[in-house]
Amino acid sequence: IHYSLAVSHIVLKETEQFQNRLNRAMMDCQDEARDLIKPGMENDPRQLTTVENHVLKCMSKTVDNHVKLLRPMKDRIVGQLKELIK
Repeated sequence: IHYSLAVSHIVLKETEQFQNRLNRAMMDCQDEARDLIKPGMENDPRQLTTVENHVLKCMSKTVDNHVKLLRPMKDRIVGQLKELIK
């Protein structure tokens, strides 16, 4: 049971850190969108579309960047697990 708890802790810690980083990056995208919105824009569909496109582009880039982080995260987990079973 001790080994199982240690494994769970390692995986949980890594996935929580990954999720936190992803959430912070998404919040940055939302902040950027908020910064682009000016008074009266809610009545201009063209300007709102520009803001929406900016958010979608930012979030897409964020997801792409974080997908690239999955392999290193897996490698860290595997490395920690190998240390655990030594």
